[in-house]
Amino acid sequence: DGKVYKGELVDLSAEGARVRLFDIPELNQGDIVYLLIKFKTYNFKAKAEVRWVKVDKFMEMGLKFTEMTIADRQVLSEILTEIAMASLEDSFLR
Repeated sequence: DGKVYKGELVDLSAEGARVRLFDIPELNQGDIVYLLIKFKTYNFKAKAEVRWVKVDKFMEMGLKFTEMTIADRQVLSEILTEIAMASLEDSFLR
């Protein structure tokens, strides 16, 4: 419907994301959303399908990426690599 909602990225994978929204939009399983994900110095856009929704004090939803440009797919790959490397470094420091 063209509305913009700010949220928080909770989890990210090559196939999708889990996001938390503090404004609770009317979104349901099967709806299509357009995302702009900003992570550190990276930005990428994707079209995604809402796979599940959980509403409490905020809304969490699971999203499956359905469309993404090759350039945005490359940015996503770089983000996932950076996250994996940070996790690996954390485990060595413990």
